[in-house]
Amino acid sequence: MGRVIDVEADNLILKEAKRKPAMQRVAGRENILPNDDGGHLIGRQFHGSGDIDNLFAQNSQINRAGGEWYTMEKEWANALKEILPRKVSVKIDPIYSNDLSRPDSFEITYEIEGKGIVEKIIKNQSGG
Repeated sequence: MGRVIDVEADNLILKEAKRKPAMQRVAGRENILPNDDGGHLIGRQFHGSGDIDNLFAQNSQINRAGGEWYTMEKEWANALKEILPRKVSVKIDPIYSNDLSRPDSFEITYEIEGKGIVEKIIKNQSGG
């Protein structure tokens, strides 16, 4: 079964990648839930791939405005938009509790230059 084990970016950049709606529709298709989006592990605004290697079935509430994933990515983007951009490093480990391709949660470690390391778990469900 093809599923992402982890993803790492030592130095995120703000550069829009091309959206691939067809790929987003099939991300995790065999295990997708009614409230899921085709989410990106490394967001498009950070030049994250629009291919299946960077896409997964993600609860829409955590993915969209106000959600925990969205808020975390906004923090990264804001650090990169500063007059003197800060370095942002990210490691994301999708956690699977079974043989499905849809992660149950994500262990995320990131560092924004000058702000220290943040470790968090986001559940792939409403409310994160």
